[in-house]
Amino acid sequence: MTSRPAIGALLPRNFASGVFAAGMLIVSASASAASNLLGAQGLGFISPQQSATWTAQTKAAAGSIVNIQPFREAEALRAYRSASDANLVASTIPMTQDQRAALTARVATLIRKNAKALTLAPVGEAKALIWSSLSARHEDDGSAILEVMVVVSDYAEADAKTRAGIPVIPALAKAVIWCSSARKMLAWDAVADGDAVSFAKVQPEVDRLYEAATQNLLLAL
Repeated sequence: MTSRPAIGALLPRNFASGVFAAGMLIVSASASAASNLLGAQGLGFISPQQSATWTAQTKAAAGSIVNIQPFREAEALRAYRSASDANLVASTIPMTQDQRAALTARVATLIRKNAKALTLAPVGEAKALIWSSLSARHEDDGSAILEVMVVVSDYAEADAKTRAGIPVIPALAKAVIWCSSARKMLAWDAVADGDAVSFAKVQPEVDRLYEAATQNLLLAL
């Protein structure tokens, strides 16, 4: 039987549907089952109906909205007192290498700032892995929905899945124990270059959404 690598050896590395660079995974639109899904739905964390509800709430809000989604009972979540920063952002928004590196560094700073209830430890020594996703969708009404999601996954479960040959992002998604999703509606024409969202144009909003989503790490475990 062929030995498969542990997840710690794959962070950050090659992924079947994308390319890791500077701790960032860029997932092409064709990599997802439906290219117009935001991360929370595309990764299977919420149903289409729940995603539609969140989108309606986002469009009705003056600012951003944040939703917390636990996947374990409160008592079970309290068992995860140590976590590792997986140094991984899955993004469907194109970025330069410098933009990817800078975003990864900002996310790592926010995790250290807002995970005060946790003991941060190296990968392999902690019970959980913290990672995130960044996605955007062009709506029929001419708006854009931007979503940042901060995710906590069970390390042992994700590790077992990568050793079984499952790629990193699906393995982490299948091992999710908690996530915080922050969404904001923007004008498409203000944030896009042609058919794609411009990261340079949405970066200030991305930073604010990451701040909102990571603040909930204090409530995670």
